[in-house]
Amino acid sequence: MRKHYIDNVRILCVLLLFPFHSAYIYNNMNELFYVNGTPSEALTAVDLCVYPWWMTGLFVLAGVSAMYALNKRSVKEFMSERIKRLLIPLLVGVLIIIPPQSYIADIFHNGFTGGYFEHYRTFFTITDFSGNDGHFTPGNA
Repeated sequence: MRKHYIDNVRILCVLLLFPFHSAYIYNNMNELFYVNGTPSEALTAVDLCVYPWWMTGLFVLAGVSAMYALNKRSVKEFMSERIKRLLIPLLVGVLIIIPPQSYIADIFHNGFTGGYFEHYRTFFTITDFSGNDGHFTPGNA
């Protein structure tokens, strides 16, 4: 039987991504972001209030959902479903969605002057994992 309260909490956590990332542009914590605005105490407070629990909540919900899924499926069916629903979108994101964001950040923060495909080749060069240099970082994925 579907647990609607789990769906509701999941929807709330996902919807909090929008105000969190929008407010992150205006944080006063001196952190680099793709776009930076004039720092705001109120928007920094929004981020500080949301940050400690929404990602944790998503992980807890993922664990609870996995428990219920394993009650209805075999391990093989569960793993097949996870590969289709998680691994494939991750690979698409790393290969197609993240490199343009990194390219824009590299131009904005580091003054990169090369073309996109030149950047795409260097994107997969692993450096310090900070992401501030335009190269691949686990934070992008």
